[in-house]
Amino acid sequence: MLEEQSTKSEFGHTIPFVIICLLSIYLLALGLNKLGLCTLLINIIGNLYPVILQRHHRMRIQAIMGRRNRP
Repeated sequence: MLEEQSTKSEFGHTIPFVIICLLSIYLLALGLNKLGLCTLLINIIGNLYPVILQRHHRMRIQAIMGRRNRP
């Protein structure tokens, strides 16, 4: 159950991360360097960090579940 919720949360941050990265590249291509870099930085903090955190939590959940299932 927790593993499934972690996967859903990760996916919920991955899609916006990709879309906003593409938007940041577009802004940089338009010459809006400060806006593009700020958007990218906020995107990394707001979307990439939670993806990494969810993966870490899922690994810990799997380790705990593995310990519980041992005889």
